Amino acid sequence: MKKIILMTAFMLIGAVSPVFSETYRVSPESAKVRWDASKVTGKHWGHIPLVSGTIVFEGGQFVGGETVLDARSIAVDDIQDPESNAKLTRHLKSADFFDAEGFPEASLKITGVESRGEDNYLVTGDLTIKGVTQSVSFPAAVKMTAQGVQASAQITVDRTQYGIRYGSGKFFENLGDRLIHDEFQLTVEVSAEASR
Repeated sequence: MKKIILMTAFMLIGAVSPVFSETYRVSPESAKVRWDASKVTGKHWGHIPLVSGTIVFEGGQFVGGETVLDARSIAVDDIQDPESNAKLTRHLKSADFFDAEGFPEASLKITGVESRGEDNYLVTGDLTIKGVTQSVSFPAAVKMTAQGVQASAQITVDRTQYGIRYGSGKFFENLGDRLIHDEFQLTVEVSAEASR
């Protein structure tokens, strides 16, 4: 009888044992966040510096995280001419696009993670741009390494959902070759180490 009671007690203790979470902090210096946007006459690309980021594991499984981007430092990488580069950079920071002065940061907070095989996930999160928050879903690869965690993802963003309507065919007619496509891509590659 005592053996049965002891076994039952151990089973109950095991059932209610907490699952510990571990937070890994992303290194802003090693993070790469590339943006790609296109228009009728071509495309542009550049990068956005990362301010901070975390990746959370629970019971050895990827469960969440958060990233913050510096909209004030958005950069254009494909235009070599300094004057043309500066012109587009200023425009991207203006109220026509990201309004970096009024909204200096953009952020992504993960709200759901679904495993799609080893190290592959379908991630859902709240993406905030210009103070507007919308839910986005995207594939991501998240892998444990000897140094910590490596993660990569590609996110498709419809800018018009965040009030960025400049050059959009949804809101303006007869744009011709001035039309800018509504969707742009964010390609993210980060590494993270366990918090101490």
